[in-house]
Amino acid sequence: MEMASQFLNAAKGPEGRWRVMPQPADLWLMSFLPDIERFLVEGLRRLTQERGPGLWLSQQFALRFGQEGIEALVAFQSLISLLVRNGRHRFMVGEFALPYLTRDERQMLSLLAAVQREDESCVGAHLSWLAPRSVHVRIESAALHVGNVLSRHGQQLQLPRSELVCLPGNDPCIMRI
Repeated sequence: MEMASQFLNAAKGPEGRWRVMPQPADLWLMSFLPDIERFLVEGLRRLTQERGPGLWLSQQFALRFGQEGIEALVAFQSLISLLVRNGRHRFMVGEFALPYLTRDERQMLSLLAAVQREDESCVGAHLSWLAPRSVHVRIESAALHVGNVLSRHGQQLQLPRSELVCLPGNDPCIMRI
């Protein structure tokens, strides 16, 4: 009984409102991700939950990308803003400490990896899942900018392998924004 109570309390947000809980098939363990991909997911979560880049995120981008740090952060923020505001569905983002990757976070990483690989058919497939055709060019442009900065600094993203990171069982809080 106590365990069920803890789970129900975890499903409530800070304001006490219920959150939509994804199915287990919508989550992947983040521990399988390379450092740069975990960093991008953390950046995504901070941008969406803090309503903009805070000091910590600005410093982290500057440390990772040097003089291009602010440019990379602006491009990343633009990409996230386009995905959140123009997506086909409400964008699902995990809480800060959540060790799982949501389907939308995974899709964003896959889009950036496909852009870096210059795989047009894969980019098109990810864009079709994420957003209506009317914003594909803007999202692809923002993703290309982020992908180019990552590539110039030796940060190559990999397409996630779902067979390694598929999560069985229940999950903690996920927030739809």
